[in-house]
Amino acid sequence: MRNVKLPAWMRRIGRFGKSRVIFGIMLLVWIPWGILCFPGNLPWDAGLSIMWHLGLDRSNVNNPWFQNLLLGGFYSAGKAVGEPALGTYVYCWLQMVLEAWVLGKVIAYLSDRAGAGKWAYLLIPLFALPVFPIYAFMMGKDSSYALALLGMVYLLIRAAVEREGFWALRRNRVMLLVLPAVLGLLRNMGGVVPLLVFVVLVLQARRRAGILPAAAGAVLLAVMTVLVPRIAGVPEGEIRESMSMPLQTVAYYAQQHPEEVTEEEKATIGKVVDYDFMMEHYTPYIVDPVKFESQFTPETQGEFLKMWLGMLAKHPGTVLEGWRRSTDLYFSLTEKSPVKSHVFIGVCYDEEIRDTLGIYNWDEGNYVAKGILYVSMDVPVIRSLQLIGVWSWLSIGLFVVALVFRKARKYLPCCILLMMVLGACVLSPVNGYYRYAYPMILSAPAVCAAMCAALRKRG
Repeated sequence: MRNVKLPAWMRRIGRFGKSRVIFGIMLLVWIPWGILCFPGNLPWDAGLSIMWHLGLDRSNVNNPWFQNLLLGGFYSAGKAVGEPALGTYVYCWLQMVLEAWVLGKVIAYLSDRAGAGKWAYLLIPLFALPVFPIYAFMMGKDSSYALALLGMVYLLIRAAVEREGFWALRRNRVMLLVLPAVLGLLRNMGGVVPLLVFVVLVLQARRRAGILPAAAGAVLLAVMTVLVPRIAGVPEGEIRESMSMPLQTVAYYAQQHPEEVTEEEKATIGKVVDYDFMMEHYTPYIVDPVKFESQFTPETQGEFLKMWLGMLAKHPGTVLEGWRRSTDLYFSLTEKSPVKSHVFIGVCYDEEIRDTLGIYNWDEGNYVAKGILYVSMDVPVIRSLQLIGVWSWLSIGLFVVALVFRKARKYLPCCILLMMVLGACVLSPVNGYYRYAYPMILSAPAVCAAMCAALRKRG
């Protein structure tokens, strides 16, 4: 790739560090959202995490234990000084500032070392779109996980560009083993694939010095996500959380072929959830109404999956169509989910939890923020960039390109992480939930810029 002459103003600020300047620009653009969105953008899961930490409601055991500790700790700190909302507000500000800082590092690196030149600066107006500061300012596992995943992608891009120089530095190897542990703490099982990617890279590089960190990473991940919760007495997550797709497709199958559902199959379903209730409350957009009424044990899970495989064998097209209907909005280039909003502004859990925690919205500021957001969504280009399908197809395209083209293959590990997030989305209980896809959306532009630079490079 031929050298791209940078704008004079960018050359003049070199001594201050491009990443710092980009960080400053991002922060200036995002600060108004931080003001308007007081006391932070708090989805339902954030309220449940805080309630768990306080011991007020421990019925939901599916949020990562570290998230409960982190979010509840900030809330408790605010309450200790007389204002609970101050704790959530500080958390959201810290996360937003950190995300802007990481984006500054990423964009600056893409423009210089990765070879994207001035084209990398197109990411600045992209990340200025309203959806990014809103999610950067969101208190919950998806935003914090997205930030950690972006850090992992940044390190993998550096490993691809710097090669031996990257692996020679111990701090780089340490960060690549620590981040999977962090990802595992922020989302259940969230660090497994990143750790495997790191291990594969170590083996490919044939660096004996990296084998020990890889093993240490596996031990660290296991200790933080398995051993520590057991010692602390944190209960295991519910089995039904991993059964969204089978539940959805069985319900769709039963609606399409009611005459073929045998009494034995109805009995198997009845051990998990009332058959008539499942038939009445099935919707292709969200499995939660059925899932929340279901109860699985290891034995009934095995029976249910065996029955599901039997249905798949009898009518594979029906089962696959049921799965498509429950995931199509992750790939749509025109539609958003009619069930769940793809954004959160202000406190989004119910009044009972708000009253219990004493955290309330700044209605005037939240109203202005929502108004700006919804107006922006009527602008054609901005509307398109806020559709999950755009980023899903981009991630799939990047993965295919990395498999096909030799120059882009070094970024395959980054693409695997994007596909990991997409895979979790299509197995999730909600169709087209932007919050679930945000980790992919935040990192995909950086991977795209790095890969485009590699493909344009001569030789």
